[in-house]
Amino acid sequence: MAALSLAASKPLSTTTSQPLPTSPETSEPIATAAPQPLATASQPLAAPATTATEPLSTAAPHPSPPPPPPPRGWGDPHFDGFDGSRFDFHGVPGNWYELLGSKQPSMSLKTQVQRSVRLPQYTYMRAFELRINTTVIGVQLLEPLPSKPGIWRVVATANGVPVGSSLTLSNGIKIDRVAGDIGKFGTVKIDAGFIFVSCIQKWRPDRRELAEFYDVNIAVRNLLRLPVTGILGSSYENAVRGLPVSAQAAAPTANGLAPLPAPLEAKSRSDDELPA
Repeated sequence: MAALSLAASKPLSTTTSQPLPTSPETSEPIATAAPQPLATASQPLAAPATTATEPLSTAAPHPSPPPPPPPRGWGDPHFDGFDGSRFDFHGVPGNWYELLGSKQPSMSLKTQVQRSVRLPQYTYMRAFELRINTTVIGVQLLEPLPSKPGIWRVVATANGVPVGSSLTLSNGIKIDRVAGDIGKFGTVKIDAGFIFVSCIQKWRPDRRELAEFYDVNIAVRNLLRLPVTGILGSSYENAVRGLPVSAQAAAPTANGLAPLPAPLEAKSRSDDELPA
């Protein structure tokens, strides 16, 4: 019994405070692989994984064509289309006509033609309306005041509110207006991002008066989804699709499309070359 008591006063095992046996086989950790992963996380399991952060392809299989070159309208009225075609459009005095329309983005640019005061056999573009979603921007020429004969007045409105010299709407559309005067062109510039419209009232130095009509330049910066509408619509679609310009260009008229008997001359006519 004394031997049993003596054994009880000793620790059951003293190995808890000592390292594992130091025999040659156990002088190193019994299992050194335990703290090491089977495969290190810093190395990929397979080489292709290194391209996971790169796009599969940086080039679209069918890249979109760039927007076509800008068209313009001038005089009584003449038009250069998006595809390089040239035609005249006279319309009916007092009527509104769509120049270009799109459903995506939602946009419509219209012009109103009026009979010339000085040359009643001609019609001119005297007003424009640009609708983008619910925003309506108006541009108009008003007859001269008695105190300023020969000075047709440049007017611009945004949703019915007159525009002074410059206005930026909450949707980012910017309108800049410059009143014409003796020796100075009048202009209204509308920058809506994807489309830019410039309405220009030229000074006529030969007559010492401002033109009673607008010329218009249009720049479409982003592609419009086809189909598009308006007087310039077919030329836009031709340009986007890369179709050649026909010698018998289709010219819009008040009653529809009518072929011109021959292409017009390549030279643009200036205001000074309009009928006297």
